[in-house]
Amino acid sequence: MGSSVFQVPHIYNWSLGGALFVNGVRSQYVSFTATNHMAIATGLYTQSHGIVSNRFFDYSEGKLYVTSPNHLRYDYWNYSLTPGIIKESLHEKWYRGEPIWLTNER
Repeated sequence: MGSSVFQVPHIYNWSLGGALFVNGVRSQYVSFTATNHMAIATGLYTQSHGIVSNRFFDYSEGKLYVTSPNHLRYDYWNYSLTPGIIKESLHEKWYRGEPIWLTNER
């Protein structure tokens, strides 16, 4: 079913309908979770979708943003634990690409 190593019948059947990824998904550089998730969801490169890291600092507002509560818990470089930091990072101004599921709804 398409691979001698992995048996993935549903993906193989999907490929028969016209969608086939020969080389898989290329990771964005730098390889942070949020950056890659936005690239996969939008089909855009980092410079186009706007998410450049799991955490970032907006100099114009003087604020630090992180993309997940887990990054506050496990991010050894960010000890601020600033209240509201996660909520602010989810603001739509940071996300310039449209995720595939929103495109599909149109």
